[in-house]
Amino acid sequence: MHEDSLDDHPDLQRLRLSRKDQRRALAEARRTRRQARASSSGPSFARRHRTVLVSVVVLAAVVAVGALVVDQGRAQAGVDLARPFAGTPAADWSDGAAGIVPPEAAPVGPHPAAAVTDAYRRVRQVLVASRLDRAVLEGHDHARYLALLAPAARPQVGEELATPSEEAYTRVTRIADGFRLLSAQPKVRGEMSATPAADGTLLVRTNYVFVYAFEPADPDAVVRSEDILTVDRFEAEFRVAAGERWTPESRGVWPHSVRGFTYAAACDAFDRGELAPPYSDADRADPRQRAEDPATYFDPQVPIPTTSNCPAT
Repeated sequence: MHEDSLDDHPDLQRLRLSRKDQRRALAEARRTRRQARASSSGPSFARRHRTVLVSVVVLAAVVAVGALVVDQGRAQAGVDLARPFAGTPAADWSDGAAGIVPPEAAPVGPHPAAAVTDAYRRVRQVLVASRLDRAVLEGHDHARYLALLAPAARPQVGEELATPSEEAYTRVTRIADGFRLLSAQPKVRGEMSATPAADGTLLVRTNYVFVYAFEPADPDAVVRSEDILTVDRFEAEFRVAAGERWTPESRGVWPHSVRGFTYAAACDAFDRGELAPPYSDADRADPRQRAEDPATYFDPQVPIPTTSNCPAT
């Protein structure tokens, strides 16, 4: 488990009010300066009206040590690489971006339905780019993802993504060099919702499971789906700043917090902040820590696990 707060990072304190609202905020700050200095019970007025990117990361992995296939009565003479998800809990899920379907928008607090619809659209684009776009996942073209964020958020996030790491992986899925996904689209299931944030932005909460199928090094050696499938689960929050209340560089999507879990991953790659199929180093898994019911890792309603059977290196 890893937790990291970036509240006070100078590069993240750029989501600010428009000049008009800044003047109002400054006037209010002057009137309450003495009280603010005397009290340590809460943030200042200006801080309450600033959204910052926060990285709260819980990321763990369990290498496949139990069967993913739920149809145990079906004899397996290898895996059909054209249908790699057959027999798994994800078999009937939607393919790729079709699995990310925002709910019907309604007004949320002071935000009209049209603003909520736009926020859902923007966050969906971010999810598709960061978790499904192969140019991003396999080619590591992070510019495609960064372009979807608020301009002021891009420098810090771009810096995070420059080097593979646990924190970077919570932003963007990174396929380890030397591995590629099968042509079959990843399977996706989950949901998103919106709530008003105290600073005037719209907070969009997402909870999705992504199941990836890797090209095997030796197709004839693949006898189980779990040999080539990995499962990623992310509960991520995004703040969306819209309207003249915010300066142009502050408008858009700001990644806020992430909790994640990976199942059936290669430990070596996971340690680096990358994703690779379990067959590449499955021997590192601790067989004593096996999943009692691996199907639960496919369920976005189950609490995210916080333990790992990848031994420390």
